[in-house]
Amino acid sequence: MNPAAVAHSLFPQSMLAHLHSTAVIAVLVVEQPRQAVHLARSLLAGGVAAMELTLRTPAALQCLKAVRSEVPEMIAGAGTIIQPGQVEAVVEAGGAGRGAVGERVW
Repeated sequence: MNPAAVAHSLFPQSMLAHLHSTAVIAVLVVEQPRQAVHLARSLLAGGVAAMELTLRTPAALQCLKAVRSEVPEMIAGAGTIIQPGQVEAVVEAGGAGRGAVGERVW
């Protein structure tokens, strides 16, 4: 991990360390919360502990809330953030941290 990049990151240091140790971050487009929860559990069982839910479906924030509530050991965030208001919506849905518009919000 590049120390200079870490020092200027918008993400919490503990999250960066955990993500650095993860070889894979699953990026998913999910239509239903129960599907998101099932995928999160399956990913964890397969050794993948981080997932990004894209904001490309109307249910994306509900899916994020469900994963954060029912599978708390999964690092779950959101991506495809194209409007400033989406950042706050992701944080309210339980996204694991803050990012900037155009970045992933973990």
